[in-house]
Amino acid sequence: MSSIKDVCAVVVTYNPDNDIFENLQALSEQVGFIAIVDNNSENIDSLKLYCKNKENLLLIENKENLGIAKALNIGATYAMENNFMYLLTMDDDSKLLSNCVETMLDILENNTDNIVSCGPNYDNEDIGNYKICDVLISSGNLTKLSVYRDVGGFDDKLFIDCVDFDFSFKIRLLGYSVAKIGSAKMKHKLGNLISIKTIFGRKEVIEHSAFRYYYIYRNGKYLRKKYRKNFKFFCFKSWINSNLHILAILLYHNDKKAKFKAIRQGKKDSKLL
Repeated sequence: MSSIKDVCAVVVTYNPDNDIFENLQALSEQVGFIAIVDNNSENIDSLKLYCKNKENLLLIENKENLGIAKALNIGATYAMENNFMYLLTMDDDSKLLSNCVETMLDILENNTDNIVSCGPNYDNEDIGNYKICDVLISSGNLTKLSVYRDVGGFDDKLFIDCVDFDFSFKIRLLGYSVAKIGSAKMKHKLGNLISIKTIFGRKEVIEHSAFRYYYIYRNGKYLRKKYRKNFKFFCFKSWINSNLHILAILLYHNDKKAKFKAIRQGKKDSKLL
């Protein structure tokens, strides 16, 4: 029977804010080891100071921003070389609540639905014990390292965005399941939120930078082409949502010109992947 000491967490950092230290403290109480993989942060000195003399924490410094996928693979390689059984991937702005990892680990050890990868309930969805999902987000994702090995890890060429979706799809193509766990809780930031007024009242929409939109639309188009035969309905929903988001940018976002330029270039460059 595995325990949380068999879990290595990999936290990818890139210019994190000060919440990172509170998040790392919460994480350290729930895993056996933490490997921080930093993508050339400007505030690296504060991370070095925090990590100093901590036995269950390692800081791996990249000399440039290698992207999320490559950074996760670097951390996962460390976990495999040190004989951990489970890989927990984390964003630097996510915080696990009490017993999150233990709850997810119990599901992976005792489920009957062939679940080998699971994630926390970051949006307080009412799902009972767990819910089989199409895909999981990377932050808070707990996966058997043997399965990580079998699927070939994360796809480096995606850099950022859709890295987690591709990983989930590769797991499912091997006949396994991925699931969200109802009572495993995590605080997670989805992006910058814009408050807007509609005919139905006020609501919030997510806003990203033009840089992010390049990768969102490049990688999204690439994944829809890659998996359209195996996951048709998900790819159709993804296409619909991408077009609805373009409408939201047109109606509500700032810096529209730069964002649409990035989206056009991203779609064009998807053919190069």
